[in-house]
Amino acid sequence: MKHNARIVVAFVHFQLIWWTCVWGAAWGLGGAATVFALALMIHHFYLSENRWVDAQLLVASVGIGLTVDSLLALLGAYQFGENTYNTPIPPVWLLAIWGAFGLTYRYLLGWLRGRYLIAAALGAVFGPFTYVMGAESGAMWVSVEPGHLVLMALAWLLVLPVMDALHRWIVPSAAQPGIHTG
Repeated sequence: MKHNARIVVAFVHFQLIWWTCVWGAAWGLGGAATVFALALMIHHFYLSENRWVDAQLLVASVGIGLTVDSLLALLGAYQFGENTYNTPIPPVWLLAIWGAFGLTYRYLLGWLRGRYLIAAALGAVFGPFTYVMGAESGAMWVSVEPGHLVLMALAWLLVLPVMDALHRWIVPSAAQPGIHTG
């Protein structure tokens, strides 16, 4: 698949997964939304030129998401509606979004490669914004107390540079969009 087409497919996949998971959770259909997200991820793997790299990115990004979201939930920054056991573990629909983020990062945010300060600034602003959008849809509760918003911003200040470093470590240079060898 040509590079520009791959960017369009990655964008469509991520948007479909994010919106389906968030609205699905808001309507009590988080499980069905997760199944849909997994189907789109399978389609991503079908189109993939390097499934092993994508599998590593998927597992690593879900691990990052599990860590970040568990920590922020434990600190009271947000809470998930279907969490009847009052644990800080994020729901599977949110982990599916993290998986999609990891799979599409190099296509959608590959231009951040090595630009850690820009990545940190964008993460600090837009990371918390996505959680507030999720809360506005009814998928979760987000604290708008300044201390919690600062915690989310600090977490995301690190997330995008870590995701960039992860991609630089896992993805061979020849497989990076916009990187041409030889």
